Amino acid sequence: MITNTKARLTYQDHLNLPESDDRYELIDGELYMVPAPVPDHQGFLGELHVIADIEARTIEVNVSDCEKFAVIGVYGEGDTFESPLLHGLNIKVGDIFESAKI
Repeated sequence: MITNTKARLTYQDHLNLPESDDRYELIDGELYMVPAPVPDHQGFLGELHVIADIEARTIEVNVSDCEKFAVIGVYGEGDTFESPLLHGLNIKVGDIFESAKI
């Protein structure tokens, strides 16, 4: 029988890492080094905004183009948000509140 003895990291472990210029992401308890974002990625981040309403357990998703700010939609805990800017990015709204233990 083979057992996996590799310890899984928690979000708190990730926060406790020493300061570094390297970028890391924690995915399913494993730490991955990631490259610096490309300019297009940075531009998308400036355009996409998410506001969480903890009491209503909803998120409001907005986009901006430096001049206008438009609401794309409001999504509830049972919904899945599909990004209009980053194709293939789908987020289960309930997972946001569950992972934050809210």
